[in-house]
Amino acid sequence: MTVTGNKKLVRDFTREVLDKGHLDAADHYLAPDFFNHVTGETGIEAFKDVIRFVRTFLNMPSIVDDIIAEGDKVALFLTARGLHSEPIVLQGTCYTPTGKPFASKQVHLFRARDGLLTEHWSVRNDLTMLLPLGIVQYTTPAGAAERETVLQR
Repeated sequence: MTVTGNKKLVRDFTREVLDKGHLDAADHYLAPDFFNHVTGETGIEAFKDVIRFVRTFLNMPSIVDDIIAEGDKVALFLTARGLHSEPIVLQGTCYTPTGKPFASKQVHLFRARDGLLTEHWSVRNDLTMLLPLGIVQYTTPAGAAERETVLQR
C-alpha cells in the first residue's frame, strides 16, 4: 500500500472505530496479529477492549491535528475529546464525574502492512485532560514570578 493509502487507512480507522465506536469495523482495519505496544497485547479483541475502555471517557469525535507517514509507518497527532460523565480511574484513584468537557493531546504511531494496521504505539498528555477537570491544579512555584522578571530584562 502507498503512503497515501496508509494515511487514509489510519484516518478511516480513527473515524469509524475510535470516534464512532463501531468496534466490529476494527476487524476490517486490524491484522489478526495486531500488536499494541502500549499494553503488550496481541490480537484484535485485546485492542477492542482498550477501545471500549477509552470510549467511556473519550466519547466525542477527535480532531486530527496532523498525520505524517513514511514507508509503512503513520504518525497521528490528535486531540481526543470527551465529556467527564463517567468515573475516571488513574493510578488507583477514582475521580467522580464533573460533567465538564476536556481534551487530551495524543500521538499515535501505527505500522501498516497489506492494507491492515499491524502495530500501535502511543503517548498522551494527560495534563491537558486533568487540568480542565480540576483533578490536578497547576500552581506557580515560589519565586517563579521573580525569575520571569529577571529573564525578561
